[in-house]
Amino acid sequence: KAGFFDFLAIGGGGGSIYISAVYSNGGGGAGQVVSGSIYLSANQTITIGAGGAIYSYNGPFSQATATIIGAASPFNVGAVGNFEVSDGSAKPLAHIGGGIGSSNSQTAAGTENALVGYRGGDSTAQTNGGGGGGQSARGGNGSSTSGGSGGAGYDISAFIGGSATFRAQGGGGGGSVTGGAAATGGVAGSTDTTPPNGGVNTGQGGGGGKGVVTTGNGGSGVCYIRYRV
Repeated sequence: KAGFFDFLAIGGGGGSIYISAVYSNGGGGAGQVVSGSIYLSANQTITIGAGGAIYSYNGPFSQATATIIGAASPFNVGAVGNFEVSDGSAKPLAHIGGGIGSSNSQTAAGTENALVGYRGGDSTAQTNGGGGGGQSARGGNGSSTSGGSGGAGYDISAFIGGSATFRAQGGGGGGSVTGGAAATGGVAGSTDTTPPNGGVNTGQGGGGGKGVVTTGNGGSGVCYIRYRV
Protein backbone atom coordinates (compact mmCIF):
# COMPACT_ATOMS: atom_id res chain seq x y z
CA LYS A 1 0.00 0.00 0.00
CA ALA A 2 1.03 3.63 -0.33
CA GLY A 3 3.30 5.12 2.29
CA PHE A 4 6.85 5.91 3.29
CA PHE A 5 9.52 3.27 2.78
CA ASP A 6 13.12 2.97 3.92
CA PHE A 7 15.59 1.78 1.32
CA LEU A 8 19.21 0.74 1.00
CA ALA A 9 20.32 0.67 -2.64
CA ILE A 10 23.67 -0.55 -3.99
CA GLY A 11 24.74 0.00 -7.59
CA GLY A 12 26.59 -2.49 -9.74
CA GLY A 13 30.29 -3.03 -9.02
CA GLY A 14 33.09 -2.25 -11.45
CA GLY A 15 35.19 -4.65 -13.48
CA SER A 16 38.95 -4.99 -13.14
CA ILE A 17 41.42 -3.40 -15.54
CA TYR A 18 44.10 -4.96 -17.70
CA ILE A 19 47.14 -3.47 -19.38
CA SER A 20 48.86 -6.21 -21.41
CA ALA A 21 50.07 -9.78 -21.13
CA VAL A 22 53.01 -8.83 -18.88
CA TYR A 23 51.28 -6.72 -16.23
CA SER A 24 49.48 -7.47 -13.01
CA ASN A 25 46.22 -5.58 -12.91
CA GLY A 26 44.13 -3.60 -10.45
CA GLY A 27 40.95 -4.88 -8.81
CA GLY A 28 37.53 -3.44 -9.60
CA GLY A 29 35.81 -0.81 -7.46
CA ALA A 30 32.53 -1.16 -5.56
CA GLY A 31 29.17 0.25 -6.54
CA GLN A 32 27.74 3.26 -4.72
CA VAL A 33 25.64 2.76 -1.58
CA VAL A 34 22.70 5.10 -0.89
CA SER A 35 20.12 4.90 1.90
CA GLY A 36 17.11 7.01 2.81
CA SER A 37 13.34 7.08 2.74
CA ILE A 38 10.86 7.63 -0.06
CA TYR A 39 7.11 7.98 -0.48
CA LEU A 40 5.59 5.40 -2.84
CA SER A 41 2.04 5.93 -4.02
CA ALA A 42 1.60 2.55 -5.70
CA ASN A 43 3.51 -0.58 -6.70
CA GLN A 44 6.90 0.33 -8.11
CA THR A 45 9.54 -1.30 -10.29
CA ILE A 46 13.02 -1.59 -8.80
CA THR A 47 15.79 -1.86 -11.39
CA ILE A 48 18.92 -3.68 -10.21
CA GLY A 49 22.16 -2.31 -11.60
CA ALA A 50 24.39 -4.58 -13.67
CA GLY A 51 28.08 -5.00 -12.89
CA GLY A 52 30.69 -3.49 -15.18
CA ALA A 53 32.80 -5.65 -17.47
CA ILE A 54 36.59 -5.93 -17.40
CA TYR A 55 38.23 -3.29 -19.55
CA SER A 56 41.51 -2.30 -21.10
CA TYR A 57 43.07 0.93 -19.86
CA ASN A 58 43.12 2.30 -23.43
CA GLY A 59 39.67 1.05 -24.40
CA PRO A 60 36.12 2.16 -23.67
CA PHE A 61 35.04 1.92 -20.07
CA SER A 62 32.14 -0.46 -19.43
CA GLN A 63 30.29 1.39 -16.70
CA ALA A 64 28.24 -0.54 -14.21
CA THR A 65 24.62 0.61 -14.09
CA ALA A 66 22.49 2.11 -11.35
CA THR A 67 20.05 0.47 -8.98
CA ILE A 68 16.88 2.59 -9.18
CA ILE A 69 13.59 2.66 -7.29
CA GLY A 70 11.17 3.84 -9.97
CA ALA A 71 8.97 6.03 -7.80
CA ALA A 72 6.25 7.89 -9.69
CA SER A 73 5.90 10.39 -6.86
CA PRO A 74 7.74 12.52 -6.01
CA PHE A 75 11.08 11.40 -7.56
CA ASN A 76 13.31 8.52 -8.51
CA VAL A 77 16.07 7.47 -6.14
CA GLY A 78 18.87 4.97 -6.35
CA ALA A 79 22.59 4.22 -6.26
CA VAL A 80 24.98 4.81 -9.14
CA GLY A 81 26.79 1.84 -10.63
CA ASN A 82 30.57 2.02 -10.33
CA PHE A 83 31.90 4.88 -12.43
CA GLU A 84 35.60 5.23 -13.11
CA VAL A 85 37.72 7.62 -15.15
CA SER A 86 41.34 6.89 -16.05
CA ASP A 87 43.94 9.05 -17.79
CA GLY A 88 45.02 6.21 -20.10
CA SER A 89 48.07 5.16 -18.10
CA ALA A 90 46.23 2.87 -15.67
CA LYS A 91 46.10 5.77 -13.22
CA PRO A 92 42.51 6.26 -12.01
CA LEU A 93 41.50 9.89 -11.54
CA ALA A 94 37.89 9.97 -10.40
CA HIS A 95 35.17 7.61 -9.30
CA ILE A 96 31.71 7.14 -7.89
CA GLY A 97 31.50 3.99 -5.82
CA GLY A 98 34.97 2.55 -5.30
CA GLY A 99 37.98 3.46 -7.42
CA ILE A 100 39.66 0.76 -9.46
CA GLY A 101 43.10 -0.36 -8.29
CA SER A 102 46.06 1.11 -10.17
CA SER A 103 48.41 -0.87 -12.40
CA ASN A 104 51.71 -0.24 -14.20
CA SER A 105 53.48 1.39 -11.20
CA GLN A 106 50.84 4.13 -11.02
CA THR A 107 49.44 6.00 -8.03
CA ALA A 108 45.68 6.28 -7.61
CA ALA A 109 44.04 9.67 -7.20
CA GLY A 110 40.62 11.23 -6.74
CA THR A 111 38.43 12.55 -3.95
CA GLU A 112 37.18 9.92 -1.53
CA ASN A 113 34.59 9.90 1.24
CA ALA A 114 31.66 7.90 2.57
CA LEU A 115 29.28 9.34 -0.04
CA VAL A 116 31.24 8.54 -3.20
CA GLY A 117 33.28 5.62 -1.90
CA TYR A 118 37.04 5.23 -1.63
CA ARG A 119 39.79 5.11 -4.20
CA GLY A 120 41.72 2.06 -5.27
CA GLY A 121 45.21 1.19 -4.07
CA ASP A 122 48.49 2.08 -5.72
CA SER A 123 50.72 -0.14 -7.84
CA THR A 124 54.43 -0.11 -7.05
CA ALA A 125 55.68 -2.23 -9.96
CA GLN A 126 54.50 -4.09 -13.05
CA THR A 127 54.30 -7.21 -10.89
CA ASN A 128 51.47 -5.95 -8.65
CA GLY A 129 48.13 -4.19 -8.98
CA GLY A 130 46.31 -2.14 -6.39
CA GLY A 131 43.15 -3.41 -4.73
CA GLY A 132 39.82 -1.89 -5.73
CA GLY A 133 38.24 0.70 -3.46
CA GLY A 134 35.27 -0.28 -1.32
CA GLN A 135 32.38 1.67 0.11
CA SER A 136 34.07 1.98 3.53
CA ALA A 137 37.82 2.00 2.81
CA ARG A 138 40.31 2.42 0.00
CA GLY A 139 41.95 -0.56 -1.65
CA GLY A 140 45.33 -1.76 -0.42
CA ASN A 141 48.53 -0.94 -2.26
CA GLY A 142 50.36 -3.59 -4.23
CA SER A 143 53.77 -4.64 -2.95
CA SER A 144 56.59 -6.42 -4.78
CA THR A 145 54.92 -9.45 -6.44
CA SER A 146 51.66 -9.32 -4.42
CA GLY A 147 48.45 -7.54 -5.30
CA GLY A 148 46.77 -5.08 -2.93
CA SER A 149 43.82 -6.13 -0.80
CA GLY A 150 40.27 -5.18 -1.70
CA GLY A 151 38.72 -2.20 0.09
CA ALA A 152 36.21 -2.90 2.86
CA GLY A 153 32.52 -2.92 2.07
CA TYR A 154 29.33 -1.74 3.77
CA ASP A 155 27.74 -3.68 6.63
CA ILE A 156 24.05 -4.03 5.75
CA SER A 157 23.10 -5.61 9.08
CA ALA A 158 22.27 -2.16 10.45
CA PHE A 159 19.40 -2.11 7.94
CA ILE A 160 18.28 -5.74 7.75
CA GLY A 161 19.31 -6.92 11.24
CA GLY A 162 21.22 -10.08 12.11
CA SER A 163 24.97 -10.64 12.04
CA ALA A 164 27.43 -8.56 10.04
CA THR A 165 26.95 -8.96 6.29
CA PHE A 166 29.00 -6.92 3.84
CA ARG A 167 28.28 -5.62 0.35
CA ALA A 168 30.03 -3.14 -2.00
CA GLN A 169 33.60 -4.38 -1.47
CA GLY A 170 36.53 -3.68 -3.76
CA GLY A 171 38.19 -6.57 -5.56
CA GLY A 172 41.71 -7.72 -4.67
CA GLY A 173 44.49 -6.70 -7.05
CA GLY A 174 46.41 -9.08 -9.27
CA GLY A 175 49.97 -10.18 -8.56
CA SER A 176 52.67 -12.12 -10.37
CA VAL A 177 53.13 -14.43 -7.36
CA THR A 178 50.27 -13.69 -4.93
CA GLY A 179 46.85 -12.22 -5.60
CA GLY A 180 45.54 -9.49 -3.33
CA ALA A 181 43.46 -10.58 -0.34
CA ALA A 182 39.69 -10.28 -0.42
CA ALA A 183 37.85 -7.81 1.78
CA THR A 184 35.49 -9.55 4.21
CA GLY A 185 32.88 -11.25 2.02
CA GLY A 186 34.48 -9.98 -1.19
CA VAL A 187 36.67 -11.48 -3.92
CA ALA A 188 40.46 -11.83 -4.05
CA GLY A 189 42.88 -11.07 -6.84
CA SER A 190 44.71 -13.79 -8.76
CA THR A 191 47.98 -14.55 -10.53
CA ASP A 192 46.39 -15.58 -13.83
CA THR A 193 43.97 -14.40 -16.51
CA THR A 194 40.82 -15.68 -14.79
CA PRO A 195 40.33 -13.70 -11.57
CA PRO A 196 36.94 -14.04 -9.83
CA ASN A 197 33.92 -12.00 -10.79
CA GLY A 198 32.08 -9.99 -8.18
CA GLY A 199 29.15 -11.86 -6.64
CA VAL A 200 25.55 -11.50 -7.84
CA ASN A 201 23.57 -8.87 -5.89
CA THR A 202 26.59 -7.59 -3.99
CA GLY A 203 27.85 -4.48 -5.79
CA GLN A 204 31.37 -5.92 -5.48
CA GLY A 205 34.27 -5.06 -7.72
CA GLY A 206 35.83 -7.88 -9.73
CA GLY A 207 39.22 -9.34 -8.86
CA GLY A 208 42.36 -8.27 -10.67
CA GLY A 209 44.62 -10.81 -12.38
CA LYS A 210 47.80 -10.98 -14.43
CA GLY A 211 47.91 -10.51 -18.17
CA VAL A 212 44.99 -10.11 -20.54
CA VAL A 213 42.23 -11.15 -18.17
CA THR A 214 39.01 -12.79 -19.35
CA THR A 215 37.08 -12.54 -16.07
CA GLY A 216 36.99 -10.08 -13.17
CA ASN A 217 33.64 -8.46 -13.93
CA GLY A 218 31.79 -6.48 -11.28
CA GLY A 219 28.86 -7.95 -9.38
CA SER A 220 25.30 -6.75 -9.87
CA GLY A 221 23.71 -4.43 -7.33
CA VAL A 222 20.92 -4.99 -4.85
CA CYS A 223 18.12 -3.08 -3.14
CA TYR A 224 16.70 -3.64 0.34
CA ILE A 225 13.40 -1.96 1.09
CA ARG A 226 10.95 -1.99 4.00
CA TYR A 227 7.75 -0.27 5.02
CA ARG A 228 8.74 2.56 7.32
CA VAL A 229 7.81 2.04 10.98
